[in-house]
Amino acid sequence: PRQERKKGIDELASSLRTDGLLQPIVVSKGRGEDHYRIIAGERRFHAAKSIGWTEIECKILDRPEKEIYKLAVIENLQRENLSPYEEVDALLFLKNAHSYTDAELGDLFGKSRSYMSEVLSIAGMTKPDLAKCRAVNIQNKNLLVQAAQAAKSGSLQNFLEMYSKGVLKTVRDAKDFNKKGKETKTSPERRIPAQYKVKRTG
Repeated sequence: PRQERKKGIDELASSLRTDGLLQPIVVSKGRGEDHYRIIAGERRFHAAKSIGWTEIECKILDRPEKEIYKLAVIENLQRENLSPYEEVDALLFLKNAHSYTDAELGDLFGKSRSYMSEVLSIAGMTKPDLAKCRAVNIQNKNLLVQAAQAAKSGSLQNFLEMYSKGVLKTVRDAKDFNKKGKETKTSPERRIPAQYKVKRTG
């Protein structure tokens, strides 16, 4: 699930030099494969390679193929190492590949159904809109959920401009922005009932 696979490698390499490997990486070997696939610990693997290690302690899992990706996502989510963009992509993959419902995904990761529905709402954004969110460096998951709400209501551009200017600093600010936009759209227009319309003459 991790996309930025070498982020923070230097810091991790320094830790390996000082303290050694405190937690083995997790690998799996598929049927007919002559190599192991890393399920958890890819950054530890790259860090070890960068300081010249030729061996690394591994825990070998023998699980069905369906379980492998799920375990990788769970491990990364538990360690909170995934960006919100990576988390959404990973959960969406699981949802589509294995037909999980939001409630089932919530059970898998110990999250509520509403949490899963909110996070997966980010997946409803178009790729250009997601790219715009990345461009202004929205890394907070809850802010990204609010950006998805703004995109749904057609006010994403205004949302991003206010975020860039520092007007929307917190999730509460973002929620207030969306709430005001919703109230503006749903407030009834003041119109004169047809029977009271004044006819123009002359």
